[in-house]
Amino acid sequence: MQKQRRISKAQLREFINKISRLLEIQSPKISTDTNFAAETFIAQYDPETDTVFVDMFQEPRILLFTAAHELRHKWQRENDPDFYFGDYKPRSDFNDSDAYNLQTAELDANAFGFLVMEIFLGVEIHMNGLKESTEIKILDTMDELSIYLDYKLMKEPPLSWFI
Repeated sequence: MQKQRRISKAQLREFINKISRLLEIQSPKISTDTNFAAETFIAQYDPETDTVFVDMFQEPRILLFTAAHELRHKWQRENDPDFYFGDYKPRSDFNDSDAYNLQTAELDANAFGFLVMEIFLGVEIHMNGLKESTEIKILDTMDELSIYLDYKLMKEPPLSWFI
């Protein structure tokens, strides 16, 4: 299997700008400080500083999926924080990842991230480690989101450096 090269911070900035335009939000700052709230995190959005924190040493597909996921959290906070985060609990409150990922904010952000990867970048990301019932809920949410995102994603020019 061929190893993928890392992406640069400038390439990540380009991707974040494109996805921010798609979501009609202002592009947040980017930080490579990896002092995340949980050991399993590889990115995190901080609404207080409007910053996406990322681990730049991740495989590019995982990094871009996670950046799109975190940008969706920013969109959620700006558009309907009570709906998405009213009953939200941190990862540390859960014994398994499925329960955490079934929260409204996580279902929506995961579905958005998968759609961006599939439609915009032409890459399928596998939902490794999740129960089939959780995968189905994410796929159902992807179907709901795709109704309005397909067209917007297809209008964006591709990232030449990703192909």
